[in-house]
Amino acid sequence: MKKQIKSLAIIPARGGSKGLPNKNLLEVGGTPLVARAILACKSAELLDDVYVSSDAPEILKVASSFDAEIIKRPKKLSSDISSSESVVLHFLDHLSKNNILCDIVVMVQCTSPFINPDDINKLIVSCANSDCDSALLATKFDHFIWDADKNGFGRGANFNHKEQRKRRQDLDPQFLEAGSVYAFKKTSFSLEQNRFCGRTKIIETESNPIQVDTQFDLVYANFVENNKPEKTLRSGSLPTKLNIKALVMDFDGVLTNNLVLVNELGSESVICSRDDGFALEKIKLLGISTLILSREVNDVVKQRAKKLKCDVINGENNKLKALQEWCADNRISPNNLAFIGNDLPDLESLRYAEFSFCPSDANQIAKNAAKYILRKKGGEGCIREILENYITSST
Repeated sequence: MKKQIKSLAIIPARGGSKGLPNKNLLEVGGTPLVARAILACKSAELLDDVYVSSDAPEILKVASSFDAEIIKRPKKLSSDISSSESVVLHFLDHLSKNNILCDIVVMVQCTSPFINPDDINKLIVSCANSDCDSALLATKFDHFIWDADKNGFGRGANFNHKEQRKRRQDLDPQFLEAGSVYAFKKTSFSLEQNRFCGRTKIIETESNPIQVDTQFDLVYANFVENNKPEKTLRSGSLPTKLNIKALVMDFDGVLTNNLVLVNELGSESVICSRDDGFALEKIKLLGISTLILSREVNDVVKQRAKKLKCDVINGENNKLKALQEWCADNRISPNNLAFIGNDLPDLESLRYAEFSFCPSDANQIAKNAAKYILRKKGGEGCIREILENYITSST
């Protein structure tokens, strides 16, 4: 797909929910549902931006904190009978009034906590091609469905129950709508005002199709999240053969204990661990590139990086963009990248790196995004733990 095609995501997230109050703010794995949807969108490289439409100030506040664009939705579009299509039309009107270009719209439902960013990319690619106007995610469906005739007697809906029973694999191909992500060309949607506008393509997904609509769904989703295969690699367990070629570190809360000392003149100082200094010396001898990447503007970051002989980027709010540019300049693939962070600004970088770490005292949402949780706290030797348990143990 050519990059000049612009794709934008819209996440409808109204505040009212009768079945499960404040549903879109409920947490799966410690992260609000609306935030999980935003993070999935931001990890899809073919999406240019993500918007959240809501009537609830609390939801808009969370969306803004996760760097999504926000749209305040009017009350007339916020009832339990308001259609998602009406939200999309309001979104397109917002884009038009603000002269924002868009070719493909991706509508993401935040009640789906396990959206795969690769699926979002597949939908965009499908809609970018000339043979498709809209696309949806679905899973293969090979079950027998019954309905009732006008007299109330059962009959086969997707099979003839009077014929010899077919094997499930012999049924005609059928798909169950995932209900998580839809994509469509803006021009086609504007004409039909329907998410299934024009020619609709089915994209199969292997993502868990759980929809959080009841308390049971919420409990089950958290069970699934907390028992993912990668969770077995957490809390200090030792992986093997980590092919790390670069280690990128946040500063505050990783190389420091996240506290700052301020004297009467306003000068700030921090406490770092000599264990980390020793570890970085050894890591560099192994030919692994190192970078300190921080939003902090204080010169203490540069001075510490100079002492440790590490590359440094500080005062950077868009950490993921800076990380990607540094990796490109140093020819580092995300597959060989280790990143350690401790808080919300690190989320995208934690998801970008193949080997993502958090100190034991990191923010819970950051820990949910990381593959490995260290035993050490920030500023108490995290880098040495990575060296001894995840680098030298695998070289």
